[in-house]
Amino acid sequence: MIRTGALRMAEVADVAPATEAAAADGEQPDADEGGGRSLVGSSRCAAINGKLTRSTSNKGVLNLVEKNFETLNAVNLATALHRLASINKKRRSGRDAVLRDARFKQLLSAMVEHSQELTARSVSDMLWSLATLQHWPSWMLVPVLTAVNTELDKGTFEAHHLTTTTWALAKLETKPVRLLEKIEAQVTPKLPTLGMQNLAQLLWGLATLKYEPTALLPALAPALTGSERLAKAKPVELATIAFALGELTQPGSDACDDACEVWRADVLTELARVAAPGSAVLARFSSRQLVTMISVYAKLNAASALPEGQMDAWVAFTRKAHEARPLTSGDSRTLEAALDTLGINKDWVKRSEILNEWIQSVDGVSGQRRVSRVYTEEELVAAFNAIDTDKSGDIDLDELRTAIRAIKTSSDDAAVEQMIAIADEDGSGTIDFEEFKLLMSMRRRAPV
Repeated sequence: MIRTGALRMAEVADVAPATEAAAADGEQPDADEGGGRSLVGSSRCAAINGKLTRSTSNKGVLNLVEKNFETLNAVNLATALHRLASINKKRRSGRDAVLRDARFKQLLSAMVEHSQELTARSVSDMLWSLATLQHWPSWMLVPVLTAVNTELDKGTFEAHHLTTTTWALAKLETKPVRLLEKIEAQVTPKLPTLGMQNLAQLLWGLATLKYEPTALLPALAPALTGSERLAKAKPVELATIAFALGELTQPGSDACDDACEVWRADVLTELARVAAPGSAVLARFSSRQLVTMISVYAKLNAASALPEGQMDAWVAFTRKAHEARPLTSGDSRTLEAALDTLGINKDWVKRSEILNEWIQSVDGVSGQRRVSRVYTEEELVAAFNAIDTDKSGDIDLDELRTAIRAIKTSSDDAAVEQMIAIADEDGSGTIDFEEFKLLMSMRRRAPV
């Protein structure tokens, strides 16, 4: 649930800005100096910050925090938190261990106590770290958001601090509307200065929070389409921008008037040009990113404006990727809904997913076979009928061979025969629907 509403402001004293901790984009923090718990410019604090910056383990960071706790200044605290987030960005077990450590809780308590001394960059870093660690205790809510508000009122946030803060609030499912209004007002004139990563980050945050930036949107088209900016963007940035357009500029929304529809069409046209069939950019798209593109163009009724054959090319690219490695269940549902809207056959989505499950029941290790998710009766019937091409009510060896080789050309006859055998309960040499349904439940065991 997203936490919403106006921020209940606490009185926070203005402090002189100090140099900040690590950058919010995940780069290694610099050895900065700060003030607060000890003198600004303290050589000891600077030395500690350098050691924190160079630490590559949870143990190293937390030992430094424990050893120097009474000396650490506000920037040291922000750097320590940022290092822990950076180290554990893709390490769930490490993150969980940190969250259980008493020294980590002590670190957070000290940050709240000295939040008045944090600079704009340190505030942004703190939010990035909390979002990356997915840790947002309720007792931190007011002091952290108050620190954000203080820096907004002082106008000290740089453009990339604002985008990072917005992204972090969305990751933390927190929607302080008044703060978002201030962020929107300050970041809108800075849109042309943002890199594509920051711009995508900002738009993702606003869209995820379902905040309609009515002042920002009119300035978006020039910021996106000028100087071939989209042509230089990465696929993940293009897909993120498309996602945001789909959420923020839906037909009939308050944030998108007639003028919005005109510039939105310009941006969608440019996105399609960059991801055209045969382009080097399209070849770098993941199946998930293409599902996003297909879904957005369907949602915004923009598919008809695409060059002839482009949507078919996107669907074909996605199908090939899905057959090689199945989409997640969420992406499959999104794709099926989009194909329904577009009037494009969607049966292959479920068929390919289920066939891959069947293949894995043979290729996988021995022991209890697991399916990625539970299928409905309707989904299983559709997949079964798509494989049973002669409509006999049974899947025979030839039908399964044809279906399997459409998605896995390397499958030989022995593998296909084994797929029949693993599901053939009555020994008939064919698979009826009840056997197929049993196979796709979690009650079958893979062959030993």
